[in-house]
Amino acid sequence: MSEFQGKHVLLKVESDDTPGTFERVCIFQNTQSISRSKQRSEYVVPSCDTPDDPPQTKRALQSLTDQITGDAYVTSEAVFGRLDAWHRGDTTKNIRLEAYQPEADGTMGAIAFTYSGAAQYTMNTVAAGYDQPMSLNSTLDFDGAMTYTTGAVV
Repeated sequence: MSEFQGKHVLLKVESDDTPGTFERVCIFQNTQSISRSKQRSEYVVPSCDTPDDPPQTKRALQSLTDQITGDAYVTSEAVFGRLDAWHRGDTTKNIRLEAYQPEADGTMGAIAFTYSGAAQYTMNTVAAGYDQPMSLNSTLDFDGAMTYTTGAVV
C-alpha cells in the first residue's frame, strides 16, 4: 500500500444544473488542508467545600468550525467565471473532498474516506510572477460541521 499524497484527493462540488451530481473543481491541485477548530468559553467555579482553595477554571464548547484551504495553478478562464459567481453570491454548495486509497503503482484506487457538507467559497487570492503560472489560493468555510465518512458517500 502506498502513502496518501495530494494527487489522491479530489474536491467535488454539486452541480447547479444536475442536483445530486458532483463535479471535480480544480482549485486544490497543488495543496489542500483541512482545518477543524473549536471555540470554547471559560468560567470560574469556586469550591463550596473549601472556599480558601483557588477556584477551578471550567470550559464549555461553544462552536465548531471546519474549513478547507488550498491552491492550484489556473489553466482555464472558465474556472474564474464559475468561482467568481459562487464567491459573489450568498450561495452555499454541497461539496465532497474525497481521498482515494493509492495503489502500489501510485494510481488512485477506491475512495478511502470522504469529508462532505455545505460550504461557502469565502476567499480567493490570485497570484502570478512575471514568468510564472497564475495560481489561485482558495478557502471554503463550512456551514455547520463537515461529515467524515469511511469510503464513498452514497
